[in-house]
Amino acid sequence: DAVADDYWNCGVRHIVALRGDPPADGDRYIPHAGGYAYASDLVAGLKARHDFEISVATNPEGHPQSASLDDEIDNLKRKIDAGATRAITQFFFDNRAYLRFVDRARKAGVNIPIVPGIMPVNAVKQVQQFSSKMGATLPAALLKRLELAAENPEVVEIIGIDWALTQIRGLLAHGAPGYHLYILNRARGALALTAGFAPVAPAQFFALGAGRTGRPRVEAAADRRHRARRRRGGHRVGEPGLSITSVDAPATRPARLRSPGCTTASTDRR
Repeated sequence: DAVADDYWNCGVRHIVALRGDPPADGDRYIPHAGGYAYASDLVAGLKARHDFEISVATNPEGHPQSASLDDEIDNLKRKIDAGATRAITQFFFDNRAYLRFVDRARKAGVNIPIVPGIMPVNAVKQVQQFSSKMGATLPAALLKRLELAAENPEVVEIIGIDWALTQIRGLLAHGAPGYHLYILNRARGALALTAGFAPVAPAQFFALGAGRTGRPRVEAAADRRHRARRRRGGHRVGEPGLSITSVDAPATRPARLRSPGCTTASTDRR
């Protein structure tokens, strides 16, 4: 309770509440002393203290510990009943999984925004391990492209960005409320992906290759979009929302709160 109070007093209004995953050397989740056994309990505890806006996790292909998609949706509904106002999905590589899940959740009475989670691929073995652990399906077409380029990390990264960009465009076209990026501490991919959807930072940060003039192709394209938007007075009306998670792995720490000390500049204070 004291930690939640500290966050509120620092001006934090939005919290992503996650239960956490089992330790790497175990398969059973053990709550931290004084913590919560389930994310729904954490949400309820936070809401009991202050009127936070709370985002929670869900898996469009079913959490490994969920018996079925219906079980996954029931768990999401428990978090909503506890006070969650938005859901962010685990990463996936086949948009049909997200669209089917959203349709099924809506029919079950879930009416909060469900934000798709996208992870640009950076390495073949890494994505295979993560996908196996999280139950995410790797489409055969993506896997084939990655395996052909496995000996060239830069090409693998470009393939990952291209696949993720195609995913995002398709998801937004089907009404997704935004997108959440799992970037695994690789900022270049995130900047390249957001270049087409939001006001961009200096384009040299996401250069991917040189054109005939010696300027990076992506930089030149991003510069043109940036200049055009400045002439129009800003970004397009209705551009999607974006959130980014930079972590070493998709696993999260156990569900507990740490006192912020009012110094965390990166905290969403909405």
